[in-house]
Amino acid sequence: MISTGFTWGDKSLEPKSTTPNRFAYTRKRKTHDEDSSKIHKPSSNKRSSSVVGSSSTSTSSSSPIAVASSRHKKVKTPKILGEALPLDRVIEVLDVNQLQALLRNVIQLHPEINETVSKLAPKPNLSDSLKLIKMKFDDILSHLPYKCDMESDYSYLRIKPYLNEFFHCLSDFILNYLPPVEINLATSLKFLDNITNLIHALPNFNNNEFQYTKMMAYDQVVNCWMIVLGGGRDHHPTPEQQEEPRPASSDDIISIIHDLEIESKLDHHNEMSAGKFKTVQSFVKSAIENYEMVNQHMGGNSLNDLITLDYSNYSITARSSH
Repeated sequence: MISTGFTWGDKSLEPKSTTPNRFAYTRKRKTHDEDSSKIHKPSSNKRSSSVVGSSSTSTSSSSPIAVASSRHKKVKTPKILGEALPLDRVIEVLDVNQLQALLRNVIQLHPEINETVSKLAPKPNLSDSLKLIKMKFDDILSHLPYKCDMESDYSYLRIKPYLNEFFHCLSDFILNYLPPVEINLATSLKFLDNITNLIHALPNFNNNEFQYTKMMAYDQVVNCWMIVLGGGRDHHPTPEQQEEPRPASSDDIISIIHDLEIESKLDHHNEMSAGKFKTVQSFVKSAIENYEMVNQHMGGNSLNDLITLDYSNYSITARSSH
């Protein structure tokens, strides 16, 4: 017998079949009738014998059924009660939205597990992060009115809640992709490039509130570009920051700038933002020029030629004379 993981009663207690063999019983009855027909008795006894035969036949016919029913009554059917699904099955059957709502409710009821959930949650990768931000962006476009000017105040008020959600989501993820949380320089630059393009693609509403919000968004994104391209260096690190992974070196930064074609991308961003990225462009251009200048000096001269020190003041004689 194959076990299916559940026990709904004991099959060994099931009653065996007690249904009589109807064919054998019918045949026996026919033989009895034939034998009785061969015996000739007085007519006065015909009625009494038929009554007796009828009563005996009815008794014999009802006897197996009575026995079977009595046996069935003795067997007790196991009582089966319903049970709620185990927690792992409940989680397994929930969709993404239901699971997110469940987790939010649990954290709201038990805020003390917030830190534990944050530690146990896997770090989102770049593609999943950009996918979510793109969904927030698509919500803005999908809620624009059809028969109305796209840049009108009515259109802006219509999508304002979705625009706020987009910027809030953008702010949370930007912090997650800045050093020292994100130590991969290429990943940070790819993220910044994608979200900057999304800001360019926003409908250019005439509303003054939107224009101010978009300008502030550009300023914040430009600042993030400067932080990442600067290698995330802090000139006054705390003891905790000293134990963290070291930021990218100048060689790594210049190499990534060339590999990802950052200069051409910054030119595009500066054009789309009406000159907001001039500071970043100047920073990258200066970094590349300084790097090439150092390489030229290192290629034409040795390290000893570049560094000249007067060791006379550090001699024992010189120190004693002072």
